[in-house]
Formats: sequence, structure tokens, C-alpha cells
Amino acid sequence: MTDSKLAILIPTYGRPEKVAKLIENIEKTTKTPHRIYVIAEGKDKPTIDLVTELSATLPVVLIKNKAPYTYVSAINWGYYCSTEPFVYCAADDVWFTKHWDAPVMDLLEQGYGFVGTKDDWVISKTQKHASHFAVSRKYIDEQGGVLDHKGVIYHPGYYHYQCDIETEQTAMVRNQFILAPSTVQHIHWMNSKREKDPTDTKENSHYTADLDLYKARRTSLNFEVYLYEGLVAGKVIPILPELKNAKRPLLSIIIASYNATKILNQTIDSLLANTYYPFELIFVDDNSSDPTTWQYIKNCNPAGIPVKRLQHKKQTFTDGVWNDGVAMATGDYIAILNNDILLSQNWDLHLIAALQTPDAWMANPYQTDDGFKEGGKLVPYGMHERAGGIDIRGTCYMMKREATDAIFPLPYQLVHWFGDYWIAEAIHKAHMKSVWVKDVVIHHFGSVSTILEEAEHKMIWWVIRGDCYAFSKLTGINTDYWVKVIESRLGIQK
Repeated sequence: MTDSKLAILIPTYGRPEKVAKLIENIEKTTKTPHRIYVIAEGKDKPTIDLVTELSATLPVVLIKNKAPYTYVSAINWGYYCSTEPFVYCAADDVWFTKHWDAPVMDLLEQGYGFVGTKDDWVISKTQKHASHFAVSRKYIDEQGGVLDHKGVIYHPGYYHYQCDIETEQTAMVRNQFILAPSTVQHIHWMNSKREKDPTDTKENSHYTADLDLYKARRTSLNFEVYLYEGLVAGKVIPILPELKNAKRPLLSIIIASYNATKILNQTIDSLLANTYYPFELIFVDDNSSDPTTWQYIKNCNPAGIPVKRLQHKKQTFTDGVWNDGVAMATGDYIAILNNDILLSQNWDLHLIAALQTPDAWMANPYQTDDGFKEGGKLVPYGMHERAGGIDIRGTCYMMKREATDAIFPLPYQLVHWFGDYWIAEAIHKAHMKSVWVKDVVIHHFGSVSTILEEAEHKMIWWVIRGDCYAFSKLTGINTDYWVKVIESRLGIQK
């Protein structure tokens, strides 16, 4: 066990049968060289006897916790007693999925101090944070899990509640937080009736005390919680140097632009703040009428990021822009973005993770037009029915390199609309999938590229009407409904 890289901490109290099953689960699912540290209360003889027996043949270490026993004291004491460079904070009521540790270790070794794991049930239904997570020892020793204590993961004043929220938010403030595409199920929360948890006293006084401590610390430490507010404000959080220099798959990001320099600037800031993989940036300006747009694009050269630029001398609308951008791309994955969107943290990491299934060609985020928050919650809205029964989000989507050969170039007959419909049809015909990723939410400002006069509006709708007929001719798909909608906009009576 001298090569152990990962310490897995399991606080427990009075549940030896669960500990036995969990250790078996960890040994089946974890490839990283590891030790399992079981932190037991000193009087819990059945658990102590079990762990002592298992330690003879398995990488299991018994730690008797100092009194008084609480979840927080157990985690902090387990961290102190372990020696591995990376530490996962678990419990005796979690369940690890196969190979959960691979992306976690990858992110830790790339420089992140705090790597959360998803709980599919908890995050989707109740919580928006990681209940369990891994930390690097370097991060905890040098900075601490909280702002005013080095060398501990949790503030020692907590019993059981709120402690993980403060540690997670502290990592966010420091730009040390990332959510890994791994699942560690929290069985405790998945039961229809919450199981009695001996590691948590369930005393109201403890809950109230922890909540009061959290609120007091938020106020006294002037906590800046960097969530979606930072994105909306256009705040740029620097990419870690370790990630900039890492050998990772290259992402080509194509941004089609027409006017709207101010919004484009916010999009680029959001992109720089929230992109995990190394990328090249490809601008295709569709003959902007505002000269400041092309001037901004020519001068936009983020440090260390390759930038390619193309300016159309004649407006080609959406599909021609996409074709040109894809032709210039050299990345392993290709993302196409509008010039008027904001991205959530590590958007590309989650989209690329979704593309790892063999039959997935396209990955799409959820989207909201009303900002990232509504009543404090994300509000992704639905997928529209597209040709072939699948959909892409034309404002932002990512594809595998091999998919582009089957999809692009888009037919020259399509000008402004139906490019995404065409892509959906191509994916469907190839018996591949377009997938939706709940972990990625974009904000789309929507139709801000220019303020059009009535005549310009009519011109665009005439173009779209032509696209309807062209798409129908190319695919055999009936577009009568859209033709009627567009003709009503144009004032055509039949």
C-alpha cells in the first residue's frame, strides 16, 4: 500500500453491516491505488472488530475518533491521520459507481483543490451542490477547506450540517471547485423514508446551531459566493495555469457574429472563465454593418489561445457561417456558439463527457432566456421537436470531429433557417444520437445582434420562407406549417 494515492474517509457509528458492504463496493469500483480509512467511535466494538479483521487482507485502516464524536470531527481527524496526496470525503451510506475515481483523479492531478461528485438523485431533486467530494492535500494544507483554518477540511465548530456547503463555496470563491462527471450515490437520501443515521444525531439543536454558525460566518467573512451571478455580471475567473499547459483534447470553438459588440464581449469573457479544455477560437463575421464588431474580433487575442478570423464581404446568414467555421477547425471536438450567450462553469467538460458514448454525435446544453436564476433556481426549458424526432440547440452545441464529415457542409440552398433541422436529420439517418446535458445551462440573450427596420425584418422572413421550400425539397419533409406561419408574418393572404 505504499503507492496509495487516494484516501477514502468513511465516518461511521453503529452500522458495521453497511461498512462491510461499502468496503466490498469500493474494492470492486475503484482502480486508483487507495486506502480506506474507517473512522469509528471508540465504543463501537462491532465496527472496530470488523475493520480490524478486514485490515489483514484489504487496504483498510481503523481510526478511533476523538470524543466527542461528530461527522465533522470524524472527517477532520481522518484527514489528519491519513497520508495520501488526495482525499475523498465519503460516509457509510454512499454507493460508488464503476470507475467513479478516474475523472476525479484526473481533475485533482490537473490542479483543482476540490472535486465534487454528482449524486443523480440528490442533485436533480433537492440539492444543487456536491454532498461528497475529493480534495488535494496540498490545497487543504496550504489554504484550508475554510477561509480561516489551514489543515482542516471542515470548520471544527460544525456538528453535521452546512459544513460541506461552506467548504464547497470556499473552493468556488478561490476558483478551486469543479464537479466531476462521476456518480457516487447517497443511499441515505434515496430512501422513500430517511433512514435513521447514527452519525447524525438529528437533534434540532444541532441543526439550528450549525445553520446559525454558517450564517454568522457568511456575514463575518464577507463571503463572495461565485455561482451564476458572476457569469451574468461578466466576471472572469482565470483558468488555472496547470490546466492551460496540460495535454488535453483540443476544442475548436466557432462563434458566428453579426454586430452586437458589447454582447460578444460578454460571451468571450464567459467563455474564458468557464472553459476547461484547451481550445482554439474561430470567429466568422457575417459582414457586420457595425465596423466596431470586426475591429473587436481583429483585436481579440486572449493570452495563449489560438485565434482564427474570417470576415464575409457579403452576408451569408447562419448556415454559410457554420460551414466556414467548421472548415477552419482543427480540434478533436467542435462547438458552435452564438455571439450572445453566457456559459455555465465547465460547460465543455460536461458536453465532452456526454459524447464519450459510441453512438453520440452531438451534445446540447439546456437553455434559459431569463438569466441563470429564477427564484434562486435554474430553469432549463424544453427540447423542441425537430426533424427525425431529435433536436439540437442552434445557439450552442458540440459535436465529435467524425460527425462533421457526415453533416457538413450544409446545403447551399439553406440560408438562414433549417440548418439545425438538417443536422438533426443527418444524425438520425446515420443512426446516431443528439444528447441533452442537464449539467450545462446557457443564458441566451436572444435576437440582439441588431435592431432591424421593418423592411429588414420582412427581407429575413422572405429568406426563411425560401428555406422552408428548400428543406422540404431536399428531405421530403413537409414544411407547410412553417410556410403558413411565415406567410402570415409577411402578410401574404391565400
